[in-house]
Amino acid sequence: MACTRNCDRIARRRGNVACLLAVSIVPLLGIAAIALDGGLLLSDRRGAQRAADAAALAAAVDLFNNYTTNKGVDVNGTAAKSAITTAAANGFPNNGTTSTVTVHIPPKSGGFASDPGGYAEVVISYNESRYFSRIWGSSNIPVTARAVAHGEFTPANPGVLVLDPTDNNTLDVTASGNVTVTGHGSINVNSKSANGGATMTNTGNIVADNINLSDGVYNHSNSGNMIGSVHYNVPPTPDPLAGLPQPTQPAYPQAPAPTTGLNYSTSQGVNYSGTDQLALYPGYYEGISVTGSGSVTLLPNSDGTPGIYYLGSHGLSITNAGGVLGSNVMLYSDGGANTSITGSGSVILSPPTSGTYQGITYFQARSSNKDVNITAQGNLNMSGTFYAAGAKVSITGQGDYSNSIGSQWIAWQMAVTGSGSFTVNYKGEASPVRTIQLIE
Repeated sequence: MACTRNCDRIARRRGNVACLLAVSIVPLLGIAAIALDGGLLLSDRRGAQRAADAAALAAAVDLFNNYTTNKGVDVNGTAAKSAITTAAANGFPNNGTTSTVTVHIPPKSGGFASDPGGYAEVVISYNESRYFSRIWGSSNIPVTARAVAHGEFTPANPGVLVLDPTDNNTLDVTASGNVTVTGHGSINVNSKSANGGATMTNTGNIVADNINLSDGVYNHSNSGNMIGSVHYNVPPTPDPLAGLPQPTQPAYPQAPAPTTGLNYSTSQGVNYSGTDQLALYPGYYEGISVTGSGSVTLLPNSDGTPGIYYLGSHGLSITNAGGVLGSNVMLYSDGGANTSITGSGSVILSPPTSGTYQGITYFQARSSNKDVNITAQGNLNMSGTFYAAGAKVSITGQGDYSNSIGSQWIAWQMAVTGSGSFTVNYKGEASPVRTIQLIE
């Protein structure tokens, strides 16, 4: 009898397992179906995003090609047509059944909504068919992908470019005189600070044909304002000199001729407090300091090639009535000290006319945040590019000073103070360059 009861219990247990397996097989298959269809869904979502990116870029190319005429507006609908054609070529036709392609020029959503300056938004809606997951329902699964691209002409080399991407007041104008770029150069401020990357707190204006702000606002608390075509939410302008190699440290130069007021050594560089003219030769100097009323002439190389004046730990300082003259030369600071031009004498500099550093008058090491301070008074006659990509440049205009100072300025931050004006006479090729990029 005992054996019979045990056998019955075993038989009943085996029957229970079979029932449990039969009950659980349906949700297990459902989970597997979701996993399999989910993988297909993710794959198709990536494909839709690639198609949306390509379609938005195709529209941006069309907006770029017609920018001089239409200024970023899709007047004839050719940009939208190009986007739809490109989406279809990537497997997403605008047929309203399997997929729908919607093009908005300008965008209707996102950070560039309603901006007509060459922005195109593409939204692809795709109906994903169910396969294994039909046990849960027969309706298609909607998939959506979105992309925004930008296509326009932008200046190849702005007259003033302020690179700091985040801080407030990266271009800080407290002067009563104007900050002006002539020669069709632009002023570009890369800061996207919510409080404004450009600020004017006095009567001075910021003046250029085009003023490109990566922010959506600027600040002015007095009568100073921006004069020109002001463009907001412009993608940050890349540093056009980012690929320019920094010069290697050269040998010490030929020693200058003995002159009253001259103190020269390889460990200290040039300290000149005299009243006569002093000639210097290209090479490595720990620093150049001019504190007298005499002038220092920076010579090119004896064969006529550009002269490079490489400055070390003492930097460059020009005070009092002393001056510096140089043609076909470049000053390079390795960032060991500040650069200061605050005297009332003549500073007449022009850049190399050939070679690697053609057009560059001043170059500070990119890793250096040492200040560059210039007081605009006396006879400043400087052309060429002044490049301090890691530093703050402070320019103070004195009196009714209005002469141009340089042909281009590229700095991390810039502050302009005083009662005089700061004018950059842009002389570069102001031809526009291709700006086509995905931005959302």
